[in-house]
Amino acid sequence: MVRVKLARGLGSLALAFATASCTEEVPQYTEKNSIECMIGYELQNEQCVWIPTSSSIPILPQHAQGPMDQLVMNVRHMGDPGSAELTGEVANPVTWDVSYYSGFKPPEPISNYQKGFLNEGAPRGTNAFQAYGDTVGGIINTWSFPHSAAVVGGGPHYTVSYNYSQPARAWISSNSKFTLQMYAAIPWVGVWGNGVGQLCMFLYLKDTSTNQVFAYVVEVFDSRPFGQGNGSESIGFDTFTSFVSTPLLASSQYISKTANSASLQNSSAFANEQFFEFQITAANLANAIQAVKSQSGNTALSNNLGDYVITSYGAINEVFVGTDPNNNISIGTHVRMLKGNLE
Repeated sequence: MVRVKLARGLGSLALAFATASCTEEVPQYTEKNSIECMIGYELQNEQCVWIPTSSSIPILPQHAQGPMDQLVMNVRHMGDPGSAELTGEVANPVTWDVSYYSGFKPPEPISNYQKGFLNEGAPRGTNAFQAYGDTVGGIINTWSFPHSAAVVGGGPHYTVSYNYSQPARAWISSNSKFTLQMYAAIPWVGVWGNGVGQLCMFLYLKDTSTNQVFAYVVEVFDSRPFGQGNGSESIGFDTFTSFVSTPLLASSQYISKTANSASLQNSSAFANEQFFEFQITAANLANAIQAVKSQSGNTALSNNLGDYVITSYGAINEVFVGTDPNNNISIGTHVRMLKGNLE
């Protein structure tokens, strides 16, 4: 076993691809006194403050559809097809303090906001998923479920995502841009064999002139050293969707890293939250479209940026262990204040 780093956290993602590179939603905004607050927030003293409700971030299995125009957590592929672990991946309340691994502790009773199949805390730390207020988190521990069957197009993962009921037309001028930001921490990573863990941000775009869909995947964390299957821009196809994959670095061509954002993190866990933010300018999107058309064979995409709408955005924590029982990973994460903004 190689223990990437063991760390206990402070209080307070999907798609993946065959090359172990992550994918999978976008808020509407209400303007108040020139300050925009996401749905679920209220303007208080010139700040957007989260107002918890009983419907805050549901935790759903597989591809279950949650409400539109709000954040939703989906947990997928936590076991072989037909296994009890997959069927019940978020069926049961989890009563132990998952913040030991995730760095996020919801209010009591914590079992109201934590779901999983098994209910075993440290030192085993079985799968557990959390959602409360503006934060999601949990631990994915591949020792706690069978993975002898390959996952087509990716690996076990959770996502927190926002689906627009009315897709947002973002690039209406040469000055248009879309900004995606979040706070995140990964207090715990343990790796056995060739297991890989990642945290990424993503968004889905639709070309309304052709109904073609493609995705952006932005790498925020990879458990491998920099340059080993990560850290460079690429174009791919995950069995379902063409996508651009890019690291959150200042050198990236398909996104623009903002000045206050952390860069792609590698290998070591980090218990203290870091702020991650990038923008997709008109020039970034044009670069991505041309790359997809030239490298993936998807030549039908429009060159008119005004034809593109954003259908969803989110963050994904995904793991890759294949079908070898000796490849495993245990990774604890949380994501807070995921927010998209159209300018």
